[in-house]
Amino acid sequence: MMELDPMDSTAPLELGLYFYKQDNFSEALPYFETCTKLGPPSVAMNEYFRGECLEKLSRVEEALEAFSLSQKYDAEAIS
Repeated sequence: MMELDPMDSTAPLELGLYFYKQDNFSEALPYFETCTKLGPPSVAMNEYFRGECLEKLSRVEEALEAFSLSQKYDAEAIS
């Protein structure tokens, strides 16, 4: 799917979630980073999962930045 539409964040999101659920945070992280770069939909959610991966990888400062961006993009927590 990524080859068919490289601007669609669905495929990298699904791959990121797949690796995240297996506790493979280093493998999941690049997919969530790709999603955040692609933009809407679900930017806040993707930033949140990026933060989760970074935190699990002991990259705390970067994780805090991602969590802050997640809150900024969805201050009402509706996505």
